[in-house]
Amino acid sequence: PPPPSTPSSAASDVYKRQVLDPHCTHLGCPVEFSTGSGSFLCPCHGGSFDPEGYPSAGPPPRRMDVYETRVEDGEVVFRHLLDPE
Repeated sequence: PPPPSTPSSAASDVYKRQVLDPHCTHLGCPVEFSTGSGSFLCPCHGGSFDPEGYPSAGPPPRRMDVYETRVEDGEVVFRHLLDPE
């Protein structure tokens, strides 16, 4: 069996996850995650993004914006948008 999770390993798992801004990078329309397709879908112009936020179809010119995240007092906090890649 795997070793029990420790606070330090649980915190490091948080840093492997990202908080994405839920807006399309084409014209800013709100996107929603579709469990059926496993992607973020934009209803405005047919854009879609993979689970990591990279464009997979349609007009989006770049990846979804990513928020800076950190753990403070045992809670995940997100601050401001990071510069796009």
